[in-house]
Amino acid sequence: MTVNTVAVDFDGVTAELPRLEDADEQKLLESDRIPGDYDDLRDFFLNVPDDFNPKEVLTPEWRKIVARVLLRPEPVPGVRDALEDLRSAGYRVIIVTNRPPALESLTRQWLDENDVNYDELRCVGSGCRKGELPDVDVVVDDSPHNVLSAAEHARRGVLFAREWSNVEAVADVSDVVVARQWSEVPRMLVLRSISRSSTDNRARTPAPAGD
Repeated sequence: MTVNTVAVDFDGVTAELPRLEDADEQKLLESDRIPGDYDDLRDFFLNVPDDFNPKEVLTPEWRKIVARVLLRPEPVPGVRDALEDLRSAGYRVIIVTNRPPALESLTRQWLDENDVNYDELRCVGSGCRKGELPDVDVVVDDSPHNVLSAAEHARRGVLFAREWSNVEAVADVSDVVVARQWSEVPRMLVLRSISRSSTDNRARTPAPAGD
């Protein structure tokens, strides 16, 4: 039996993207040192490799990433059940994120604390194109760029549509479908609505179950 591998994005797809409060973000952006009242931020530095340069974390881009980690986002509704359904159906689930490798331990900790079951975690950094991963059959992502890249490389793409996702960008693309909630994704895959043999896999919002 062939095991299909599903690559699932983390921020915005597995975990919610918390909105940074202005005061919290500004505090991180303006600091030239580890803020004394951000205990979790100090913990972050204690968990990175010895050869990691903390100054890299204190760039604006890094501070925003760390701030989102420290705000301990909630899981996206339905993700736990959906991933468990996929794994029970024989799919291999890889959480693939453009977070840098230095955040792997905290990302794994979040997954464990929130009871999200998966087979592998990859923190690949910003230079990786998820749609080009050689051992992936399906990419579930909120970025049209990543699902379009998957389609270009003969893989399947599921655009997990959030308020910031440009659904129109995939409207006429073969091998890409649109899901607006996690309960739709296992049904799409398990029922082969985006299988390689399907002839009707244009980007769309699936009909409710039973239709």
